[in-house]
Amino acid sequence: MTTVSSPRYFANAENIALPTGGSDYQPHTAWWLAQCSRLAYDSKLNIASNLKRVGFDCIYFFDTDGTQGYLALHPGDQRPFAILAFRGTEKNYIDILTDIIILRNKLPDVENKEYGEGPLFAHAGFLRAFQHVWGSALPDTILNQIPDSEWVGARGISNIIHDRIRGDWSPLFVTGHSLGGAIATLAAYHATTYHDATYLYTFGSPRVVNQRLSHKITKTLAGRSFRCVHGNDIVPRVPPLLNYTHVDTLVYFDAAKGRVAAQGNMKNDVLVILLLHLDALLFFITLRMRKPRTTLDHAIANYIQAVERDVLKPRHPSVIQPATNL
Repeated sequence: MTTVSSPRYFANAENIALPTGGSDYQPHTAWWLAQCSRLAYDSKLNIASNLKRVGFDCIYFFDTDGTQGYLALHPGDQRPFAILAFRGTEKNYIDILTDIIILRNKLPDVENKEYGEGPLFAHAGFLRAFQHVWGSALPDTILNQIPDSEWVGARGISNIIHDRIRGDWSPLFVTGHSLGGAIATLAAYHATTYHDATYLYTFGSPRVVNQRLSHKITKTLAGRSFRCVHGNDIVPRVPPLLNYTHVDTLVYFDAAKGRVAAQGNMKNDVLVILLLHLDALLFFITLRMRKPRTTLDHAIANYIQAVERDVLKPRHPSVIQPATNL
């Protein structure tokens, strides 16, 4: 019987510093979070064994209505930290794009009703996936008014952040690849309700929110949000309609040159979407034997390769750009 071995996670970890916070993009932090995003696709047993091997000592798993991932705690070298990683999708690339483009209904952001700031909207599918696992911890804005208040509902990630991380664990890194990155964006924004030192690193995330909510998330995370895009990855270019946009800050990896200044090197959305149609045609003409370029650039393994090349052999200073619709 043939066995399929899991990818080797955290190779070279001994040569790369543990994640750190800061208002600048940290290549070593991106490396750890890309590894954790990839690990989120594996089984719970492999997740636990690999995280233990690199020093994590507590893991919370979640799996509700298709939203999966884990929250892991690490004692750190100088101070502890936590990583919240969301699993992406295992579907083929055509199914991914169909889900993203069809689910175009928008729902109000949950903060809109509580604080009267609107209109704040998020992609309906991503928001539902986030709400499935977020839980029922009340924000400090309510607890400061009446400390004995309680939201009677199912426990979830927010309860763990509130009970185990707030005031004791710093910082909290939120991450995910593909659709996991979309959920991570909403989770990082809401996590700041309980924990100020929250950082967001996503890999190949689609557009998640409208312009107003994008500005609010960017302001809330205050330079602690980084969105990695690799080459001609099609997923960050969708959905193209209904005013969906990205949050700051773009970190662009050219497939050949590595991390480069985003402006002037990004491919136009229309051209990449046209490339997608050509890729899809060739995909079927070749009886699915030729993987589309837009799919290869989206693979988490290629994101890890790009990030690792950057952290082990840095060629440029930090070159990041404010959010664009890439």
